[in-house]
Amino acid sequence: MSEQQTNVHVTEEVKVVIPDTVASPGLLWARTTFTRPGGTPYSGPDLYAFALFRAPQGSTSWGR
Repeated sequence: MSEQQTNVHVTEEVKVVIPDTVASPGLLWARTTFTRPGGTPYSGPDLYAFALFRAPQGSTSWGR
């Protein structure tokens, strides 16, 4: 059996914008853009992303 599939999880570029600092209590946000090969951005049901934030000292929460 021989099978060839196209990888649909390919990006040409990933841009991530986050604030330089966040004061506690404050909001930590991220703005991202994932671009397909060819230059058009992924959007709607074609886009799925997961983000995990970790403080330099290892904290995982703001104490809430």
